[in-house]
Amino acid sequence: MLVAVGNKVKFINTGDIGVVEELLEDGMMTVRLLDSGIEIPAFVDDVERLSGDASQSQPTVKFMANDEAVEGHRPEENQFVLFRSEGLLLAFEPIRDKAGDVKLYDLHVLNTSEYDMLVYFQFSVNYKVIAKISQTIPANATLEVGTMIYDQLNDRPDIDVEMQLIT
Repeated sequence: MLVAVGNKVKFINTGDIGVVEELLEDGMMTVRLLDSGIEIPAFVDDVERLSGDASQSQPTVKFMANDEAVEGHRPEENQFVLFRSEGLLLAFEPIRDKAGDVKLYDLHVLNTSEYDMLVYFQFSVNYKVIAKISQTIPANATLEVGTMIYDQLNDRPDIDVEMQLIT
């Protein structure tokens, strides 16, 4: 199970509910219990993520100002330029089933630059090629390149991308 800081979780054995405060090494995390406020270490396998709860905590968004993170601070408009990515990006769009669980990911290559790009893309799982594309992506455009099954995250997914700028 994937968890992130801010996710609301329930302990499988005790039924206690808490919020993930920190991700640690070796599949562990720190959870702050909602009823007592105590922070305890826990294995990811000992909890289940609560979904569909309107009161679910959301991860905290931190903005950078003068090289340090400031919680709750809304930066000036020109500071957003610092976060703008330009170039070739790879996106994994989660596809949920009727129960709300992620079962698939649509893979997209995004060209956020002002130039057309010639892109060679190959997606492999366990050294077996799943998707292979060689195509021009226009400036500020998106190309859907394939679908990945959730379970393939554990099967050595490998993505090779080569690109050439067309000026």
